[in-house]
Amino acid sequence: MRWYNAPGSLEKSIVLKEVKFHEAFQVPWHVVCRGAVCAERQGVKGLSQSDLERIARLYQRLQTYVGWTAADLTRLRTAWPLVEPHVTSLVEDFYAAIQREPETARIITGGSQQIARLKLTLAAWLAELFQADRDAPYAARRWFVGYRHVDIGLQAEYVSAAMSRLRIGLVTRLLADWKGNAHDLMETLAALDRALDLELALIDDAYQTEYRRRLQQMERLATIGQVAGGIAHELRNPLNVIQTSVYYLKQVRDAPPQKRNNHLERIERQVRNAERVIAALNDYARLPLPVCEPVDLGRCLRDLIRDIQWRKGTVIHLRLPDEPVTVSGDQRQLGVVMRNLLANARDAIGENGTVEIVVERSAEGVELRIRDDGCGMTPEVLAKACDPLFTTKPRGMGLGLALVRMILQRHGATFDLESQVGQGTTARVRFRSTQEGSP
Repeated sequence: MRWYNAPGSLEKSIVLKEVKFHEAFQVPWHVVCRGAVCAERQGVKGLSQSDLERIARLYQRLQTYVGWTAADLTRLRTAWPLVEPHVTSLVEDFYAAIQREPETARIITGGSQQIARLKLTLAAWLAELFQADRDAPYAARRWFVGYRHVDIGLQAEYVSAAMSRLRIGLVTRLLADWKGNAHDLMETLAALDRALDLELALIDDAYQTEYRRRLQQMERLATIGQVAGGIAHELRNPLNVIQTSVYYLKQVRDAPPQKRNNHLERIERQVRNAERVIAALNDYARLPLPVCEPVDLGRCLRDLIRDIQWRKGTVIHLRLPDEPVTVSGDQRQLGVVMRNLLANARDAIGENGTVEIVVERSAEGVELRIRDDGCGMTPEVLAKACDPLFTTKPRGMGLGLALVRMILQRHGATFDLESQVGQGTTARVRFRSTQEGSP
């Protein structure tokens, strides 16, 4: 991985700037040290290794997109002596604006001491903006700044407005104090724009990441409610049978051996049914994160078609491109997806039904379609088809399509169903295209 850095590391000088700024903002040194240690620990605990790698890749792509180069960092480092004398006034103006606006002032819950610490943090942030190497740790630190804003409940639009205020202040100071030629000034201002735009992009990604996490949490809570109702329904039947048999065995003391054995076998069967329900729910609830590798869709489909027991007379059309089609995914989990979709198609058709399986490449990625000419679904059934524990089959848990949807969501793929009564159903999976080096 290549990073655009100017020669040399200035981390020590940035730390020394914190010492200077803490005096300017009248923050006790023990508060500075405690805050720095807490921030470092929180940053390490808050981001997993996969998070750090994703942020690093994102930041590198963004650098390339905006045209950031090592020359930009050199220009910012050259401009820092002009900016440094104004850091205190920039920070004071920044937090004065925050305190005037009710929506931003509400996040200040720790009084003057919190404001003093935040001023110090912003001063150090500015020092890093102009001096720090643009490497993976830098990207993670800046991303975490955005995440902290989400965590304290600051709305995203105020982050953009605050960045605009800082941008105007920095540009104004540079224009006023610049002693070099106009060309160098314009190049420096362009470098500053790129740097701030990269900061905003990382902060926006932090907001989007947390938004998705909270949305998934809400969906999980909603699913828990659905599953709870399904568990009650699925377990009530075997429990009722067990209760009836236990009542009979308790009441009829001298029951014939055959009758007694029949009831004991009923109890055993219902216990197995209850265990099956619990095992299926456990698999659904504990689905691990996918371990991605190249998966040959054609080979996987051919293997599954051979393994599945089809009805006699079933006609299967498999259409694949001439060249192998691979997608990035978890081999086992994608196998579960395709097995479930093929099994659903098998169950929907009659004795002489047809199943058509098509894999196609497109500009957006790879599309897999599995179509049957079976009985189809009503709009009401189609709307609930992917709900956990919903099924129209006489036997089955109703977790197949719910599991398919969950796996594909974790793979970044899309899944939809089209169905008409009497005409059949089409399951469509779209895998996004992946660039080399992407997860």
